[in-house]
Amino acid sequence: MKMSIPPASQSSVDNERIGRAQLDCNLTSLCDHIQMEGFNSGVFSDIVVHAMTSNYHLHRLILSRSSYFRNMLHGPWKEANAPIVTLHIDDDNVNGEAIAIALAYLYGHRPKLNDSNAFRVLAAASFLDLQDLCAICTDFIISELWTSNFLSYQVFAESQDYGIHGERVRSACWGYLCQSGAMELKEVRGEKWVVAMNS
Repeated sequence: MKMSIPPASQSSVDNERIGRAQLDCNLTSLCDHIQMEGFNSGVFSDIVVHAMTSNYHLHRLILSRSSYFRNMLHGPWKEANAPIVTLHIDDDNVNGEAIAIALAYLYGHRPKLNDSNAFRVLAAASFLDLQDLCAICTDFIISELWTSNFLSYQVFAESQDYGIHGERVRSACWGYLCQSGAMELKEVRGEKWVVAMNS
């Protein structure tokens, strides 16, 4: 027996779809506005964040998406009411590009990751306690492991404590090394087997 939706219910389903599409459009518009006016232009900024020789005119409400900033900007800390906050980053893996990407992520920007910046963005995201961004970077690194980069990722993961994300990178690097070594060993054993058979 074939089930069908009664006409009245179909109409409510269509209205729900239309409502979701309008909501999605509104959310997209809101995100674009926050990115362009808030992050890129600093309109109505209520705090300046100084990091890695750059000044960012930002918004406390948006920064509070990060527990690092939420804790800094609430409570008894001197930064809570300061108009300018300086980030003192003691991790050599973090650079200006990585901080800019991490701060932009708070405003809804999708990070543009590549082999040379993924680990740096992971370090910046870890510093700012942006766990979702850490996971995005970690997934990218693991999916892009290759002979040419696994050693640099391994050194990165060993250089600082990046929590579960650093562990995932470290484990993936060791897994890649073991898998590559096993393949090399099979090739060597195969060559020796062919030589032994031909002798």
